Amino acid sequence: MLIVIGSAHRSRNTRNPFTWEERRDMILSTLTSAERERVDFLPVRDYYDNDRWNDAVLAGVAARITQGAKVTLVGWKKDKTSDYLDNFPGWTSTSVEPTVSVDATALRDVFFGSTDLSAALTVLRAYVSAPVLAYLEAWSHLPVYAERAAEHHAVVAYK
Repeated sequence: MLIVIGSAHRSRNTRNPFTWEERRDMILSTLTSAERERVDFLPVRDYYDNDRWNDAVLAGVAARITQGAKVTLVGWKKDKTSDYLDNFPGWTSTSVEPTVSVDATALRDVFFGSTDLSAALTVLRAYVSAPVLAYLEAWSHLPVYAERAAEHHAVVAYK
């Protein structure tokens, strides 16, 4: 399995607070060792040009698979931000539905906006796996968490 991680190599912000490596590590934390051996990651930066981004994904996938291998793109078409799922007509597409009703913006608001981190993590427990929750708890002790929380509060105050 190849997991494409978008917005790679981008500066952190409150919408994308984690590096692609941190996102990879959170995903890996949810897998068994046997599953980890079957997973690879493709970090792809944002180009703000669909053709260029599509080309980067196609080249990255081609470099990691056997020529002629069948590719199945798995994703959820939540809204217009999911249009990229239609950009690979040569691939089989499998649409999936979320198993939990979750809004990433709301979760970020809880994580970065709460004045009680323990309470925030309690709320998040219903939406993320135990390994990811442990990762978030540990990550919240790093200076980068305080920076993102301050940025979050500044954006909320500005709006």
